[in-house]
Amino acid sequence: MTRVSRDRLAALATCIGFGLLASPASAFMVSWDIDPSQSSFTLAIPDQNTTLGTLTATMRLRNQNNTTWTTNSSPVDGALATDIGAGISSIQFLGGQSSLTGVNTGSYRPNPAVFSTSATDATNTAGSFTATTTAPAVFGARVNASVSIISINVGYISFSNVSYDLSSLATAISGTSFLSNAVTVGIADSTTNFDSVSASTTGIGDGIGQTGPINAVNINAAAGSITDMGGGNYKLVVPINMPVHIDLSGVVLNATATGTLVGFAFIPEPATLALMAIGVTGLAIASRKRRT
Repeated sequence: MTRVSRDRLAALATCIGFGLLASPASAFMVSWDIDPSQSSFTLAIPDQNTTLGTLTATMRLRNQNNTTWTTNSSPVDGALATDIGAGISSIQFLGGQSSLTGVNTGSYRPNPAVFSTSATDATNTAGSFTATTTAPAVFGARVNASVSIISINVGYISFSNVSYDLSSLATAISGTSFLSNAVTVGIADSTTNFDSVSASTTGIGDGIGQTGPINAVNINAAAGSITDMGGGNYKLVVPINMPVHIDLSGVVLNATATGTLVGFAFIPEPATLALMAIGVTGLAIASRKRRT
């Protein structure tokens, strides 16, 4: 190793040491490991009136076998990025730095693998699904519409490759609780697959597209919490309850997203950080002495 490289290494170690010494007085990043057995997102889309082509209809989402829609809830996995204030005094959710994904809950129609861009007509201008096979996805639904006393099967929809994100300003923690009703939560990205079966009536054709970001403020959520589990291990709970708008291939429906995120992380005590700082700084000083 050259002298220049040693100098840089020593300077870097010194900076890290002083940074660790200073960290108890400032915020530091914590990545929470999300537990999918305790974490989930649920989409609730109530029956509502909308316009389908030239028709005013009541839209209803159901399971793909036409029973009550229960395939609208999915576990969440991944990591949630936050800044934590010294002494667990505040929390800030770092938008764009988390890796939260929806877990596939089943195999649903339509299957993106059978979408053909060459199978087009007057309604399916971007292509169409050439078979009724299924594929793994996070959410799936059958879309029905009622006009007067007539019920129409509009089509089948699935959401795959779903990712989520959270962002906020720094929020004070009082005891173990913090307000979560100012946190922005949403679908960062999702692949939306829609297989129309009534295109000539509704004017809605087949399609595959990206949905997101769909963001909303978590205005209806209860307080979140950070709990000391002992040994430097902490548990984070973030309730989710917010209004969202879902685009079903051009038909926008009002919805509600609810759920809970539960994550775990190791957060060193200030005394541990100080010992780490002393150790790193000592290494830097020893490195300089060896060179002289």
